[in-house]
Amino acid sequence: MSIQYSSGSTHSLVEGCLTNKPDPVFAAHRANAEIFARRHGTVIGTGGVAAVSIRLDHNPDAIPGAVANAHRDFGIPATLALYSRQREVSTSEHSMPWADIQQDLCFELGMEPASHSATHDPRTNLAGFVDEIQTSLIELKAQLPGCAVEMWTQPGITDANGQKGYGGFYVRDRREFTELPAGRLVLEDYAASSSYGDLGSGYWELDGRPSVGLGHITIEKMTYTEAKAKITQAQSNGVGVNLMLHPDNVGKGGDYMSASDYRLLLQFIAQERDAGRLMPLTMSGMALADKSSTHRLDVVTNGDFSAVGTGFTGWTHSGSWSLQGSSPNNLSNTPSTTVEGDWIRQAVTVPAENAGAVYELSVDLWWYTNVGGADGEARIKLRDNGSVLDKTITIPTRQAAPTRHVSTHVIDRNNRVISLWVYKNVSGGRLFADNVKWRAV
Repeated sequence: MSIQYSSGSTHSLVEGCLTNKPDPVFAAHRANAEIFARRHGTVIGTGGVAAVSIRLDHNPDAIPGAVANAHRDFGIPATLALYSRQREVSTSEHSMPWADIQQDLCFELGMEPASHSATHDPRTNLAGFVDEIQTSLIELKAQLPGCAVEMWTQPGITDANGQKGYGGFYVRDRREFTELPAGRLVLEDYAASSSYGDLGSGYWELDGRPSVGLGHITIEKMTYTEAKAKITQAQSNGVGVNLMLHPDNVGKGGDYMSASDYRLLLQFIAQERDAGRLMPLTMSGMALADKSSTHRLDVVTNGDFSAVGTGFTGWTHSGSWSLQGSSPNNLSNTPSTTVEGDWIRQAVTVPAENAGAVYELSVDLWWYTNVGGADGEARIKLRDNGSVLDKTITIPTRQAAPTRHVSTHVIDRNNRVISLWVYKNVSGGRLFADNVKWRAV
C-alpha cells in the first residue's frame, strides 16, 4: 500500500523511498490504514462527483444551537478536531462532558472525533511529542469509547523560538513524516492525517487511498458566497475540499461568518447532494473516497424493496403496508387510525469492524391524500442506540417528487444492533417509502 501526500498534486510516500531500508513505522501505518479502510467499507465511491468535508476545531460548547441545528436539519456530517485534555486546559470553552460530546454530537449528529493533540500547546522535546500525539489518542479512545478515533488533525501552534508545529513538524514537506520525530509518531499511530502547514491547498484527490498530510481551507471569515465558491471549484475539478472553522466563531460578529451564512452553506451542500452532484463526507470518508468507484458500504438490507417475492425481505411490517409495483418498488401505507402501529422496521446489526464510524441514513418519502389536500407526516426512529433519532417529517401532499430525509450518526461500537422504524404520524392518506440507505460517510 502506498501512502499519499498531497501538496496540490499527488505524491507517493512508499516504504523505503527515503532510506532504502524497511521502516517499522510503515508497517504500523499500513496495519492502521487497513483497519481504517475496512471500517468504512474499503473505499467510498463517489461515482465521479466531487466531495466536501467540514472540520470543526475544538470548542464543542459552541456547537449546540445554530451550528448543530444546521447539521441536523440538512444531514451534513462533520469531523471534530478535539484535544484530549481540553476540559482541563480551558473549561470556559470546553465544559461539555465527554459523554455528552459522544451522545449529542457524535451519535446524534454524525460528527466523527479526531485527535487534535492533548493540550494544543507547543512542545519542544520527544516526551512532549509523544504526549501530544500518542497519549492524546489513547485518552480520546477512552473518553469516547463508542467512536473510532483514527485521524490526526494538526494543531496550529508556534513554540517560544518561533518554530511552527512539534519540532518543525507542520507538514510543509512530505519528508516530515519520515525525518522528524513528531511526523513519525503521527505516521505510526494514525491511519490518516490532516495538516496545518503551508502545503496542501485544501483540495484532495479522490483516489481511494488512505492519505496523510492533506490540507484544509479556513472559511470562518468568508461569506456564504465565498465559501460556496470553494465547493463549486471542487465540483469543477472533480476533487474533494476540506473546509475548516472554529464553531465558536460562527455568528461571533465582525469579520466572522454569520450563523445564517453557515446555514445557507450547509443547505447548498444538501441540495447538491440530493441532486447527485456532491457527496458530503467526514474527513475520514473523504480520505477513502474514490471517484472512479461506485462502491459504498450500506448496512441496510433490501432498502429499495426489490427482493424477489414480497419485497419485504429483511423487513418486518404491519399489515397496512404493501408493495406498490416494480418500477420503482416502494411501499405504501394505507389509511389507518393506528399511527405508530403502522410501521416498517429493520433490525440492523452492524459488523464490529464497521462500527464507530459515521453513517448517513436516507429515506425517500412521499404522501398522497384525496381528503382536503392536507399535508402528511411521517416519523423515523432509531432505537436501541440511545434513541439517537426520533424525527417527524412534514410531507406535502400530491408532490411530484419524494421528500428525502437524511441524517448522520456515529454507530456505537458497543451497541451495534439498531432498529430502524418508519411509520405514519397522522391518520388518513397514504405514505410511500423507498430507497432506504444507511451508508458510510
